Amino acid sequence: MQGNWGEMILVKLLENTSLQKGVNYFEQESFDVDGQRKQLDVRIALPNNKNIIIDSKVSIVAYQSFVNESEGPTKDKFLKDHLNSIRAHIKNLSSKNYPDIPLETLDFTILFMPVESAYISAVQADSHLFNEAFSQHIVLASPSTLLAMLKTIDHVWQREKQNQNVLEIAKRAGNLHDKFAALLDDFTTLERNFSTTQNTLGHIKTKLKGQGNLINQVQTIRQMKTTKLILTAFCILAVLVVSADQYIDRFDKYTYNSTKDIPHYPVGLVLGTTRYLVDGGINPYFKYRMQAVAQLFKAKKIDYIIVSGDNSTLEYNEPVQMKLYLMKYHQVPANRIIKDHAGFSTLESIIRAHKVFGQNSFVIVSQTFQNERALFIARSKGISAVGYNAASPPTQFTIKTRFRELFARVKAILDVYVLNTKARFEGPPEVIPYEYKVEIPPLR
Repeated sequence: MQGNWGEMILVKLLENTSLQKGVNYFEQESFDVDGQRKQLDVRIALPNNKNIIIDSKVSIVAYQSFVNESEGPTKDKFLKDHLNSIRAHIKNLSSKNYPDIPLETLDFTILFMPVESAYISAVQADSHLFNEAFSQHIVLASPSTLLAMLKTIDHVWQREKQNQNVLEIAKRAGNLHDKFAALLDDFTTLERNFSTTQNTLGHIKTKLKGQGNLINQVQTIRQMKTTKLILTAFCILAVLVVSADQYIDRFDKYTYNSTKDIPHYPVGLVLGTTRYLVDGGINPYFKYRMQAVAQLFKAKKIDYIIVSGDNSTLEYNEPVQMKLYLMKYHQVPANRIIKDHAGFSTLESIIRAHKVFGQNSFVIVSQTFQNERALFIARSKGISAVGYNAASPPTQFTIKTRFRELFARVKAILDVYVLNTKARFEGPPEVIPYEYKVEIPPLR
């Protein structure tokens, strides 16, 4: 049953690209290898008759037990069982020798883990797991990382047809040479035999304006562009995306998942998002962030809440929506909620919490992926912030968001280290009226 569910998620990811079933990818194919029948979940076709095989049958039973268990030795045991289950599947998948099937395959198989958080928990619990799998010719992939791979393959196929222009240019260049050589012969003939001028000029006119003529050939060459630079740019982008993602993942060590573990801080900064989805339903990212910051407030781990978000138009006001929601559904007093109307981005929310609201140490409240990026920004600017992780929405909400996050992390690194991006509106300082002196926890 889990295998079927993993295959369903895999198919959904493939449908989010323009790859064509039966042309660029194939499902549930079977091959005979040394008298054994091998069935593939998905085969991705690549240019030059290469192929990538994707397996989606990894078990997440132990991970479900890990998530449902409260803190303690049993939870640690379930996490260890989760890692052992993945290792067992890696070993089993490696033993299948997919590269031996009668196709030209790359020297590795992709092991697809359909639950993003199951993948993240595993690689965070054992930093050697990815390399251990790769040494057995297995590449671990989550929905977001696999989607990035599929999008890259999609673009490669889109450009492959254009790559044929290189051969076409060579062919047309040869034809062009032949035409010019013939043209020179015609001029020589014209010089030697003026009596045949009329016929020779006719030949010249045909070569210049007739079918397959010089003018059209030159125009065609001008219009054709090779894709070497494009492919190089894609390779560089892929390296930047993966490197930025892995680097910012390290800031997970500054986050907390339980109110019992997190120290007391004067202020919690909750990062804004829209309250409603397009269909009118509540946005789960919004709902879970409000729940998380309310948990901190009720556990007396924070005294004030800054709701920071976009208020670029009269009709759209994230801080007001967050404040009203916290007051109505979580009974947070209005005088403990401070609105920041110029938090147009994660970076601007962090900078304004520091420079406008005077906070050098505070709790950032959002989902894990955004907390990691926010903490990278804060720590890079000397702010001793920590993160409190809100619950993550179901998988159907997270795939596209996680994919966008990959590029948001590249932008964050550029903003901090290259562009030195500032907040658009810093404004005058706003003092938060602490009712008593609070000891700031030391930098972790």
